[in-house]
Amino acid sequence: YDIFGEGVLIANKMESNGIQGMVCISDETKYLIEKEPTLAKQYEFTKHQLVKLNMIQKEIWSYSVTPAEPSMVTSEEEEEEESEMSEYSDEDGKEEESP
Repeated sequence: YDIFGEGVLIANKMESNGIQGMVCISDETKYLIEKEPTLAKQYEFTKHQLVKLNMIQKEIWSYSVTPAEPSMVTSEEEEEEESEMSEYSDEDGKEEESP
């Protein structure tokens, strides 16, 4: 099967204009990731270049994506788990059975 369309063209251009060994995404994909704070914390984005898509008369910024530093990935979920664990510990630091 052959698949054609704007999304396929954009994906092809992100790959062909990207950096070898790196993941490059469009500005729209970056926006969608940033709408999910838990997901967005896991990555760092670096503006790469403006990609011209002559077939659809568009210009799109591309971004390289790398994993965020471990200290930046601490999520609210991890903090909640730590808080819940401390609720079930007695003063001596021994865990009590949950109700």
